[in-house]
Amino acid sequence: MSPYDPAAWHDFFLTAGTAAAALTGLLFVALSIHLDRILGDAEHRFRARGNFFGLTVVMVTSLIVLVPTLDARWLGAWLILTNAGAATLTTWHFRGVLPSFFGGSIVFQLRVALAYVLLIMGAIGGMSVILGAGGGLAWPAAESIGLLLIALLGAWSLLVGVAQNSDKQVVKDAPAGR
Repeated sequence: MSPYDPAAWHDFFLTAGTAAAALTGLLFVALSIHLDRILGDAEHRFRARGNFFGLTVVMVTSLIVLVPTLDARWLGAWLILTNAGAATLTTWHFRGVLPSFFGGSIVFQLRVALAYVLLIMGAIGGMSVILGAGGGLAWPAAESIGLLLIALLGAWSLLVGVAQNSDKQVVKDAPAGR
């Protein structure tokens, strides 16, 4: 299998894009049910955005690789642009949680750091495709797997965190004497 031939990666990216699209829909429904709680907490908003961004990067990367008419230069350029754009948007939204970021959970910090590493891997893959050396589409494939895993774990963690905050709020708001 050629690491630079998009046709050789067709099934992988078709599967990754389909999985990301399905998970995006499920995440959208789950977050919509708890929208008021998510909007009321900066970290929850950041985590929700991060999950959507990660899944969106997987979908867009898959769509780019599956475009049948892109030559190596355009394919690589679009992969670089997609990952640079995602890193820029993530950084822009990161400013909202920066004050509390280093005092929060180490797992959350590691998840954010890993997301940036994966975006860099996707951009490296784009450059590799352009140059025809260095691993090619194996980089964005690994990025896609990583982003899907982060989104799954992140969505679960986010929904559990929202539920735990709801339970605390219910206990706090319960009438005295119960």
